[in-house]
Amino acid sequence: MPEIMDWFREEGIALGKQEGLALGKQEGIELGRQEGLSQGLSQGLSQGMELGARNKAISDARKMQEHGIAWAIITDVTGVTPADLQD
Repeated sequence: MPEIMDWFREEGIALGKQEGLALGKQEGIELGRQEGLSQGLSQGLSQGMELGARNKAISDARKMQEHGIAWAIITDVTGVTPADLQD
């Protein structure tokens, strides 16, 4: 009878390890997904803000140019050069 008890114990330990690994893997995947999503959103927001600011500066530079403002002033105020508007 002790052999049967040992066998059940070993089976229980093996099953427990399998379940623990499966749960750990699942939790790890979920944590990785959440972290990846968070980083992706943060990077996307940052890039979007930079692109939006650049587009606004170009728009402002075009309007200033239409009003005959000198390029030295436009570039000083917006950071945009005449070459930037040729894209």
